[in-house]
Amino acid sequence: MSGVLLDTNVLIDYLRDIPEAVKYLETSPGKLSISALSVAELQAGARDEIERQNLCEFTAAFDVIPAETTICEMGGDFRTRYGPSHGIDLIDGVIAATSVACEIPLVTLNKNHFPMLENIIIPYKRHT
Repeated sequence: MSGVLLDTNVLIDYLRDIPEAVKYLETSPGKLSISALSVAELQAGARDEIERQNLCEFTAAFDVIPAETTICEMGGDFRTRYGPSHGIDLIDGVIAATSVACEIPLVTLNKNHFPMLENIIIPYKRHT
């Protein structure tokens, strides 16, 4: 598989109309993929049914990679190995496993959440 895997934080910035995120997503060549768990994270933050529907339309624009058994097993292992030392949660573990299993780089704003990955792209610095 080619292209990149987008972490949820980049998607959220795009939805918040952060210029750097908009530019990155709208000018990136190649396939833009997301984990099914990013879909779940976005839906969990929806405030109402209209926002949920808009998120469904938004995520349909990406190649959504399902959380298959082998990805979930690897993600659980990442959580076990890196949770205590790095505070990795299960969702980040599964997103990292998706990157590894699909052999595509992860685009994220927080490299610290993914100590198990070597192939990470930080597309822009987040303004605080």
